[in-house]
Amino acid sequence: MKYPFDMEKSTITLTRKIQLVIDIPSDDKNQLWEKLYRYQNRCFRAANLIVSHLYVQEMIKDFFYLTDKIQYKLADEKKDEMGIFDRSKTNTTARLIFDRFKGEIPNDILGCLNNTIQSTFSKNKA
Repeated sequence: MKYPFDMEKSTITLTRKIQLVIDIPSDDKNQLWEKLYRYQNRCFRAANLIVSHLYVQEMIKDFFYLTDKIQYKLADEKKDEMGIFDRSKTNTTARLIFDRFKGEIPNDILGCLNNTIQSTFSKNKA
């Protein structure tokens, strides 16, 4: 008899909360909170942009429905003759968000976000 729940394949989702305690004078505290919320918003927008572009890059084969002669590869055209990018696949989204959010959020945050989303997308795209 099969049970509706297979205990071997069940997963547990853990949620962690991070509490920030800001130890600065109260005059500067509001400005710092505004900056943190702005960073959070920019990361949210950048993450959506990265995932959208990665999805389109993966689905690009479906856009070429008129002919079978079109050959493509998601790679740098300098490194692969069938490549359709003018830079590496990882650098396509990095360049996009660095240019879009320049001066609004540090680039190291955007770089880490891009790398994390790239690797997660690659693992879960199937």
